[in-house]
Amino acid sequence: MINKLRTILTSKLPPGSFIRNVVTLMTGTTFAQALGIIAAPLLTRLYTPEDFGVYGIYMALVGALAICAGGAYEQAIVITDQDDDALNIMALTLLISLIYSLILLFLFNIFRYQISTILNVLNYKNWLWLVAIGVFITVLFQTVTYWSIRIGQFPRLAVRQFTQSTLTIGTQLYSGYSLSGGLLGLFLSSLLGQLVATGLILMKMIKEDLALLYKHIKITNMWRVARRYKRFPLYLVPAGLLNNLASTLPLLLLGYWFNPHTVGFFALSSRILVIPTQLIGNSISQVFYPKANAAYLTDKLTEITLNMLVYLVRLGLVPFMLFIFVVPELFGLIFGSEWDVAGKYCVWLGIFACFRFISSPLSSIFVILGKQNITLIFDLCSLSLRILSIYIGNLLNNDMLAIMLYGLTGAIMYLLAIYLVIIFSNISLKDVFCLTKLEIQLAVLVLLLLFVKDALSCSCTFSIVVSIPIGLIYIFYETSKHNLLKGGSYGKD
Repeated sequence: MINKLRTILTSKLPPGSFIRNVVTLMTGTTFAQALGIIAAPLLTRLYTPEDFGVYGIYMALVGALAICAGGAYEQAIVITDQDDDALNIMALTLLISLIYSLILLFLFNIFRYQISTILNVLNYKNWLWLVAIGVFITVLFQTVTYWSIRIGQFPRLAVRQFTQSTLTIGTQLYSGYSLSGGLLGLFLSSLLGQLVATGLILMKMIKEDLALLYKHIKITNMWRVARRYKRFPLYLVPAGLLNNLASTLPLLLLGYWFNPHTVGFFALSSRILVIPTQLIGNSISQVFYPKANAAYLTDKLTEITLNMLVYLVRLGLVPFMLFIFVVPELFGLIFGSEWDVAGKYCVWLGIFACFRFISSPLSSIFVILGKQNITLIFDLCSLSLRILSIYIGNLLNNDMLAIMLYGLTGAIMYLLAIYLVIIFSNISLKDVFCLTKLEIQLAVLVLLLLFVKDALSCSCTFSIVVSIPIGLIYIFYETSKHNLLKGGSYGKD
């Protein structure tokens, strides 16, 4: 089914073009996110906010620890010159991550009581060992993903997204209905979905590239590439850890300073808001990275980065603002009345998610230009501000204040990241503003109306009535200019 859908959508797009590759990736991601959206109202009625809170803490631990597991060497797979070097980087990454995960498994078993006490999840201490398994599977997934990107096998990634989403959500629903729910169902469904999906793509890779694997992977070659790309673990591991902690540490701190229910509200809000990034942003990132690297080698980085920045602003700015305008009143209706608070969280987290959506695909520019040290400093500042935001909320015993400060500081930092990309890519700010003038004006208008709505305590009807004409103006303008179909002017690439 996924192959037929991909064929239909890409049949009239130029082979190898930017937008064709993005659409190829999006076929799997679109199905995955559509299934997640459909299942979300069911899952929130099968599992409690506490269940989602503890599950969010588990995912936060896996995400943070996985950053260090492979030494960030997997990110060099795309940019290295030779295929044999890329294969040895893959082998090196998996070897390091296997040893790392075994050490984690030992530590989580020995110190499970102390760790679960700190995280305020003492009742679930016997399940901590699952984190180590999740870390290794995550690194395995990232490694085969980067290899597939390198050789242009985007259909593999689309199939992987389809498989992972179907298995994960299907298992969660089955566990909730037939096994009376519970955290173990959430944990195991996540591991099963990722393991099977990654295993399928790994077997296909081994089958097609076995000769290369056997011929080139050697210990001496692994040691050589480890030394050649030593800047990756030196800079990208700390930077990646800080960047990941900036997203996941709030879950841990909210659990420590508040309670698992607060973590659950935050986790659901984040899960909904990350959908555009997972649906579109990640696909754009995976295609843009090699394109930008090639453009840098031919002195065309400024043009390609400007086009991509403008495309992302046009694609995300107004839809995100309209979403946060209408979402507070709809959250409880869709997910159940006990999730009303999560809808209020979405307003502040939505502003942050908007600029993250625009910034994230452009972050590869720092790696391409060798600015890993800037990334490290930036991520350190971002993490510090987010910790401070939640700490202030804790001091005043106000979770909403913590979320508000977290969202605003995150938005400011991602705006700064966009500015740094503009500077390092030699892009004119005037060009950016001229090309995105209408989108910026509409976004400011929506934000002003949001404050008016809150001040006057307007109803859900007001939100819908106001958002419809703004949305129609946006859609008419973008479609009439074909702005969202040009793919950042990569159609002929």
